[in-house]
Amino acid sequence: GGPGTEPVAAADDSWTYVGDGACQQCHADLAASFARTGMGRSLSRFDPDTAPEQFGPDGAGPVVCSDDGWCYQPFVRGDSLFQRETRRDMPDYARVEAVDYVVGSGNATRSYLMAAGGAPGADAHGAYLTEMPLTWYVDREFWDLSPGYDQRSLRFDRPITLDCLTCHNARPGHEPSQNYFTDVPLGISCERCHGPGSAHVAAFEAGGSPSDSRIVNPASLDPGRQLDVCQQCHLTGETVYAAGEDATTYRPGRPLAAHRSVFVSQASLDDPVQFGIASHAERMMRSECFTASAGTDREMTCTTCHDPHTPTAELPADHFNVTCASCHGPSAHLDACSRPEAATVELATAGDCVSCHMRSAGTSDIPHVAFTDHWIRRDPPPSERAPAGRTDTRGTTPYTLVNLAGERRSGPEADADLAVATFALYETSHPLPAYLPRITRLARAALAAGVERTDVRVTLGRALAGRDSLAAAREVL
Repeated sequence: GGPGTEPVAAADDSWTYVGDGACQQCHADLAASFARTGMGRSLSRFDPDTAPEQFGPDGAGPVVCSDDGWCYQPFVRGDSLFQRETRRDMPDYARVEAVDYVVGSGNATRSYLMAAGGAPGADAHGAYLTEMPLTWYVDREFWDLSPGYDQRSLRFDRPITLDCLTCHNARPGHEPSQNYFTDVPLGISCERCHGPGSAHVAAFEAGGSPSDSRIVNPASLDPGRQLDVCQQCHLTGETVYAAGEDATTYRPGRPLAAHRSVFVSQASLDDPVQFGIASHAERMMRSECFTASAGTDREMTCTTCHDPHTPTAELPADHFNVTCASCHGPSAHLDACSRPEAATVELATAGDCVSCHMRSAGTSDIPHVAFTDHWIRRDPPPSERAPAGRTDTRGTTPYTLVNLAGERRSGPEADADLAVATFALYETSHPLPAYLPRITRLARAALAAGVERTDVRVTLGRALAGRDSLAAAREVL
């Protein structure tokens, strides 16, 4: 808010979303700068004039084959990007599909979506969105199978869920289905962080100030709620939503813990080397910089180091060093810096704090990328390009799941959330039968305590079916 106004803590339920066009009328400079950030470019149409992908002189890329015999080749014709599917054992077979959307800013990867059944927004029927088999890996500058396709190839039929599209985009229009969308905006919107703007716009149009307080300013929130705004996308794991909520219903300023639970394994949380590409929040929270600042007037949040409106590449070269010095100070740099050449304050502050104290390495879930591990440490493990793969969930011992979304919850609702999350882990990446008794016990305890949720009943029924208790499963379902 501006002078004389109180910053709003969270949007009122009656406020509605107005779109970036309304914001740009008064905040053109901020909107233009944000549009150049990774968030602003997180979903787009293919543009051959600005695309970073590389092709041969004939406009085609290399042929990439999966282990099950399907081969794919990207190519450009006119203004459009296509992917061609063939098989070496079927010389007369070919399938060609056009790219409708590009997912990813181009800082790390660019993956591609196709819309079946019509272009979303073109009419009331919308379209089914699915992922395409090839991805452009920016750092390595080459084409390869999309993440996860080395484990399970769904060809052109991998569904894009509401969770996936919402984290890469403004609030999409979605029908009650897995991947049917009626509207697909382009890029993260202003209102994802500031909340719905209808009251703010109405106040301004009635003669108020652009700094009217009827909009969420994350900088005015307490540190926990500030982190929640970022963690709606930068905290990933097995997500379980509260009753009546989904990926689109979180509103900035409200506790994320009241909206969802996000479970990760304790083993992955403690892993000193492997980290996921969207693990910024939980890795930062392992840092002494974060824990030591808690409760102080310099409590660390994501925006301590990052300006969400400005692309990192446009920041001054010494931006992160200056940020570190703002808390540690020159003398603390000298005390903390162990480089042999850092014998004076000037030499200690002349180094690159990030390169020494934050690893740049491959991630555990996305291949061929180099990403910054946000666990800030005095002596982190050496940087390296770790092979992608869920190696943390390939063991034979069940994992302990931890809820990282805000305050720890307890009681029947927590049991319900943990049952649903554990079944998701079992079904998608760690199919140990030893999980099923745990899931059954948690779900039954929640239902017996009065929790009545469809997702819990479905989880219990499927867990019982997995234990060959078909009669009990049928009764529950």
